[in-house]
Amino acid sequence: MRQFLVFPALFVAAFVAAQEPAPKVTEAARLVEKLGSQDFEEREAASKRLEELGATALEELRVGVKSENPETARRAQDLLRKVERRLSNDKVLAPTLVELDVKDQPLDAVLAELSKQAKWEVVLGGLKPEDLAVKKLTVSTGGKVAFWVAVLKLCDVAEMQIAGVSGFVAPGAMPYLGRAKPGVRIAADRNRAVVLEARGDSPRRPASVNGAVLIEAVPFPKNVLPLATAHPSALLQAWPEPRLQWEGTAATKVTRATDASGAKLAAEFTPIPTGDIRATGTGTVLIRNADGSVTVVKDTGSAFELPGGFRPNPRQAVIQFKPIEKSVNTAKELGVSMFATVRTGIEPLCQVRDLESGKAATGSAPSGVDISVTYATDSRGKLVASVHLSYDMKAIHAATVDDTLPGMRGGAAGYGNHTVYGIRVADADGKPYMLGLGSGSNQIDPTNKRILLKLDLELHRDKDGQGPPASIAFWGTHAKSVELPVLLKDVPLAGGR
Repeated sequence: MRQFLVFPALFVAAFVAAQEPAPKVTEAARLVEKLGSQDFEEREAASKRLEELGATALEELRVGVKSENPETARRAQDLLRKVERRLSNDKVLAPTLVELDVKDQPLDAVLAELSKQAKWEVVLGGLKPEDLAVKKLTVSTGGKVAFWVAVLKLCDVAEMQIAGVSGFVAPGAMPYLGRAKPGVRIAADRNRAVVLEARGDSPRRPASVNGAVLIEAVPFPKNVLPLATAHPSALLQAWPEPRLQWEGTAATKVTRATDASGAKLAAEFTPIPTGDIRATGTGTVLIRNADGSVTVVKDTGSAFELPGGFRPNPRQAVIQFKPIEKSVNTAKELGVSMFATVRTGIEPLCQVRDLESGKAATGSAPSGVDISVTYATDSRGKLVASVHLSYDMKAIHAATVDDTLPGMRGGAAGYGNHTVYGIRVADADGKPYMLGLGSGSNQIDPTNKRILLKLDLELHRDKDGQGPPASIAFWGTHAKSVELPVLLKDVPLAGGR
């Protein structure tokens, strides 16, 4: 009887197990397997599809990197790097989202609301901003949109254009002076303001929004027109959101260019001077970029400075095309990848948690920052920590005591933000210790790229007391390379006649 009762139970269990669906093999997993196919076209198709899947295929690609098939491992590694770069790019360039839904409101009031949402000032400039300020608008973004999408919508409705952003002025626009005008708000900090002006008789500029950056095709300054060059040329202006620290345009790559008839335009290589330019005397030119790096290119003379003494600023790029027989004054389509260096705001670039007295703890981060720390109580009963810190000097800037960090305002008053060389030590509740520098030393590594710091810190509890040290973080900014795909329509070209 006992065996009779057990048998059905086993039978039912086996039956249920047989009915359970086998774990589904994801599309990404199947594609990763095809990366090692003997059929070249199948390998290529799998690579293309995995790149389209992007973030959803990350785990499968990480598995593929460990494959015993060399072709699978190589392709998976290449795709993994591409996807991770794209995710990092998207994170850095994520736009500030705003929403407008106003009816019959004065323009300056609409811009005040936009400023409040964006957390930087959007103001009116130009010759008679007071005339624009009282203009009544009805505009809706239809929900939350990128900041620059909202600005372009306002510009269309009110017939305006961008005059300047964060102190950079559009060609032909008036510099923002911030003088008092009736009914017009004045920017408290013109170096963080977005300034709009009346468009007048000027045509609408071709524009493309890529996250937190707006790219416009703008006219060349009048002092270089007409361009005495056989190369049809376009001038692109990048307008990053004021929160985004744009260090310089590094390069551009034309991906598509056609004239009004649909014929292809061939791009000419044009170095972009983002800093000091010095001839080396050997037929090359050394460009010291805004981020401190150096580029050496062949000296092509006028490619660095257009007639009239014009040089693009760090937020501009000149696109030149090879001379052609017929006159070309418009690029019907212009596709460009603009490469730039941007710097993040103050953030924790490397963090180590779960510290224990007398035990060494280490941490590394994608930013390239390495930390090693050991803390203990010395013979005097004081908490001390030995910290080793290493990072790329060009890419990383350590936070200073003047920077405001979570829970602590920067500045000279009191103890600032409780950091020393960007290092901050906190208890389990995140309450930071006051730090004192007992001793320190620094040196540059053999590559002349990384700085190595050794710090002996004293950890002082505040008057309310704290728990034992639980975490250490290094705060600073990180320079990152980003790519901005741009597609512009009906771009006016100068020169080439």
